[in-house]
Order: sequence, then structure tokens, then C-alpha cells
Amino acid sequence: MKKYFLLILIIAFFGIITVQNLFAFSFEIYSVGEYSYPTLLSADATLDEASGTVIITAEITDISGVCSAKASINSVVSDLPMQNIDPNNPDETMANTWVTIYTKTSGWPPGTYLVDISATDCLSNNSMAQGNQYINITSFNVTSGDKAITAFNFNGLSPAVMGVINETNHTIALTVPFGTSVAALVPTIAITGVSVNPPSGTAHDFTIIPQTYKVTAADNSTQDYAVTVTVDAPPPLIVSAAASPNPATTGQTITFSAAVSGGTGTYSYVWAGDCSGVSQTCQTSFMSAGDYTTVVAVTSGGQTVPASATVTVNSSQINTTTVFNMNPTTIVQGGTVSLSAMLTTSLGIGISGKT
Repeated sequence: MKKYFLLILIIAFFGIITVQNLFAFSFEIYSVGEYSYPTLLSADATLDEASGTVIITAEITDISGVCSAKASINSVVSDLPMQNIDPNNPDETMANTWVTIYTKTSGWPPGTYLVDISATDCLSNNSMAQGNQYINITSFNVTSGDKAITAFNFNGLSPAVMGVINETNHTIALTVPFGTSVAALVPTIAITGVSVNPPSGTAHDFTIIPQTYKVTAADNSTQDYAVTVTVDAPPPLIVSAAASPNPATTGQTITFSAAVSGGTGTYSYVWAGDCSGVSQTCQTSFMSAGDYTTVVAVTSGGQTVPASATVTVNSSQINTTTVFNMNPTTIVQGGTVSLSAMLTTSLGIGISGKT
């Protein structure tokens, strides 16, 4: 009697399986014709704790040449490729073969599972032996290879800035408001692994880009993410100009001023035209009546915006009208006369006096 062993390896691809309450196989043998082999003689199940593998060993005897075999666990069926055995060569042995069933893709939870084994002897009128056994899997402690960053945000900014994650390229991009210092930003990070370095909630210098964050999975595999932080552009530069007083008179001091908003908050000024200067205001006076225009160019960061103001200057020449009044109107020799005068200018100014 020759004995051959069929090994079925059930490998917990990303986990550890704990096996308890292993029951003996019960065999059902089917035969065609005058032969009643192969025979499924015995079986055993052991747990390799180091690899997290359940090994089920089936002993097959009375075999002339096995041409096929199958193993199944709860309808997860795999074919076992087996070599033909020459019944006339007593020294030939059947090579160990096995099937790998990935528990991650089949989604095993803890529970009781039925293992079926069948073998067909194609050289003996397709006789078939079949056996099965229940295995109680009491725990499945996942040792996952997951290692993704699912969220990378700056919650301390107002408003909070959410990172855009590219899982294909393993990059994360964030744009913070203009004026934000990126030298010590604190990210809030969510992951599928067991750790990320630098850790979530730790201040980090993003002036040098990209920065690398490393995620470690439960199975100790790692994945790097390149994080880039960009500071948003400054708001648009808005400039207006005005003259005061307006209108003015010849010889009067006139102040041109620039009103500025937006930009970086740091501004430079250049006045040209009828007034020149390099500060926010420009002062001058005009000796002739007319309209005068000056232009200011304001620069902030990479933006330069011009604005202009026009002032109307009137002549300051004064025309006067004098009116004299005498009281009494009739002069008596040796009497007293009171005189009063009113001087009115073209500017609407009145001057009065009496003597």
C-alpha cells in the first residue's frame, strides 16, 4: 500500500487565525466500476502560530494516479494541480501540493467553517474519495497592510484648510491664506495605519517643500506622502487719489493724498504730473488759476496701480467796494459829524469801521 499526502494550506494573508475544536474527518467514498480507490484514510489540522497558517493534511492511499483534487472552505473553491502517478513504479511519490485561500478577499469573520477535500483517480475509472471537517475559527486578529493618510488639515487656521490628497501619487496639497506663516503649522492627520511620522498635532516647518510624512501599517510596511503648502496670492491692490481743498485759490497749499487697500500691506508711492513726491501725500501750490492734475503710482508686492486727482484753482485777486455814511447828514458849524464805512471784497468779506 502506497501512501500519499495532500496538503491544504489555508493562509491568513493579513491576519492570525486561532483554531480550536478540531473534529475528525468523516469520509464518503464514491467509486465507479470494479475499483474502490483512492481512499481518504486520515486527516489532521494544525496551527502554525508563527505564520498564522492552518495546515490540513489528508492521507490518500490505494491510488493508481491522481489527476485532480479540490479543496473548499464555505464555497471558496480552489483546484489542486496534481501530477499523475505511475502505478507501475512503486518508487514514485506524489509531490506535495497546496492551495492558498486568502482570507482578506474572502472576508472571513470568526466562526465555524466546513473544509471539504475530494480527489479523483483518473487511472481507475474516475474513482473519487471525499472527506470533510468542521473548523472553529474563534478569532481573527488583523495584521493589516493598510497605510493611507485619509485626512490632512490645518484646523487651527480660520477658516480651517483641508488638504487635497492624491492617493495615486501619494501627495497632499494645501493652500493657506495670504499672510499665514508656514514655519510652524500644526496639521491634524487621520490615517488607516498604526502611526504617522511626524505625528498628528505636531508643529512642522513647511517653508521647505515638499515635506515627507511616513505612515506605518500594522504589518510594519510603510508609505511616504509628499506634503506641499502654498501661500495664497495677496488680495487685489485698490488705489484712489484726492486733492484738498478743492477748489483752491492761487498761492494756497494743496494736499494730494492716496487711499490704498489690498496688496501685501506694504506700499511705495511715486507722484508725478503737477505734484511730485514719494510718500502717501504730496503738497504744492499754484500761482495761476486753472485745473491741475497729478498722478500717483502705488506698488505693493508685484502689483502696481495708478490713480489721479484734479484740483480747480481760482484767482486770489480782491475787488473792493467802499460805502461811506455820514451822520448827521447836515453839518452845523462847530458841530460833530460821525462817519461810517463798509468795505466789501469780491470774496464776500465785509469790513466795517466808524469814526
